[in-house]
Amino acid sequence: MGTLISIWSLTELTTFALLLLCILLAPYPPYPMTAVPSGSSRAISLGFILTVAGLAIAVAAGLDFFTLLFPDPTPTSVDWRLNTLTQFVDRGVVPLLGFSLILLGSWLTIVSDSTGRKRSLSPLLLIVFIASGLLGISYLGIAPFHFRDSGIASTNAITQLNRQVEQAEQQLDSRINQEVNAISGLMGDEQQLQQLQNPGGTLTPEQQQQIDELLTQIKEFKANPDALEAKVKESREQFLAQIRLRQTNLESQIQVEYLRSSIRIPVSSLLLAIGYGFIAISGFQLIG
Repeated sequence: MGTLISIWSLTELTTFALLLLCILLAPYPPYPMTAVPSGSSRAISLGFILTVAGLAIAVAAGLDFFTLLFPDPTPTSVDWRLNTLTQFVDRGVVPLLGFSLILLGSWLTIVSDSTGRKRSLSPLLLIVFIASGLLGISYLGIAPFHFRDSGIASTNAITQLNRQVEQAEQQLDSRINQEVNAISGLMGDEQQLQQLQNPGGTLTPEQQQQIDELLTQIKEFKANPDALEAKVKESREQFLAQIRLRQTNLESQIQVEYLRSSIRIPVSSLLLAIGYGFIAISGFQLIG
């Protein structure tokens, strides 16, 4: 839970910070601008550093996204698709940060130009605007797909859990039947009872205690045949209660986990779509 909260907070805070930065810089177009009288070389240097840093982050994020496209042995499964979309959203703030640094670096370079000449839109900025538009559309489409897949995955997980519970109940019944048959066989075989009473050889205290308990139960069952059935029923109900309690806990855990995912990922995806869309729309307005 702590990991989910930390990822959520990092994504939201970073997204809001970058959106605020873009909004604050929106009134200042990247071209044309007049000269800044002092400190131009320092501003140019800082702008260049920010641009290179943003480009490095964006390229690294692109390579990271590319690795997500390599499927596991079952690429068409809901679990693989859900996991891929989740990672795509969790890492979406990284290229957004890179693009923002590139824009900020370009803006600092332009406003520090002492020549006062107009600048044409660089190919790097054009790529940033186009990539932002594509990513914005992608994140906008991820939200409904992830929400749908979360419901499907939750249903599949609960169905698989129910199958495991059925298998556990069958194994329990099989084990109880084997024990009942073994006890019934001992109750009708005096020779085996004599061997248990006089086993011969050396037994550990634990083994002797188990034999004594078994002989006591057999005597009780012989005196009251209904006691065996009652004992079997009681034992079965105890084990079934443990199985069903664990089933209930796991069902609640599955539902809570997928509910959190179905809320966190779509909301984060929509916020990322807004961030990328703002960059793309601003860029296309400049081009137009």
